[in-house]
Amino acid sequence: MDVQITYETLFNILRKERSLEELQSLDDSFWSQIITFINESKAFFERTNSLEQEKARIKFQNINRILKEIYERREKKIVNLALNIVKTNNTAFADKRNMLPLEKEFFGEVIALLTKYKQGVLLQVSQGRVPLISVEEVSDEKILSDDTIESFGSKESAAVSDDDPVLKESSETSVEDKLDESTGSEEIPVLKEGTLIVKFKTDVPKFIGKNKKIFGPYTKGTITQLPVKIANILLKKGKVDSVMGSE
Repeated sequence: MDVQITYETLFNILRKERSLEELQSLDDSFWSQIITFINESKAFFERTNSLEQEKARIKFQNINRILKEIYERREKKIVNLALNIVKTNNTAFADKRNMLPLEKEFFGEVIALLTKYKQGVLLQVSQGRVPLISVEEVSDEKILSDDTIESFGSKESAAVSDDDPVLKESSETSVEDKLDESTGSEEIPVLKEGTLIVKFKTDVPKFIGKNKKIFGPYTKGTITQLPVKIANILLKKGKVDSVMGSE
């Protein structure tokens, strides 16, 4: 299916996705065509005179709504297809003919993830064994999501081992103090392998890292040393700035 994307063709694609249980066939360049169409629509909106601009604005909003629904309907069909394959262990459901290249990749990853958890949890428990997938396997990205960052009261804090090198560093002499006291490069604290020194841009409460290690709390302006994975996640979230690092 190789067509020029317009407002009308986009609406027809949505209509078919609504009416058909299976994925409809789209050209492999569909997303590239959409990008061109979106950019042309933006340009038209920007050069439209004030009398027509409101109409153009509404049309542009509708384009985004239609595109969002097309994506979500196709996404749901692909996930349901993956669920059927994992539930029945029958690859006959694996009809990828009408999937776009990125959708095929998504489809494969969903099947792999569903299979991993079914085999690692359900099948293990049903045979009287502990799950193969443990809390420790959860990635730092998951642990550091906004919903899972945890604050701790004084009781929990007191239970934390004083031997924890990161907490010990934070509670005794901070990296910030060491940097402030340094008068030459030789006095800058030596980085542990696989860590970054970061400066916090905002207050961050205590949170649990991988292997249940507790970090923080950190106040705005604090400079400390963190594992690379955690530091990178905080960098992406805009919580810290990088000072120096060692891969």
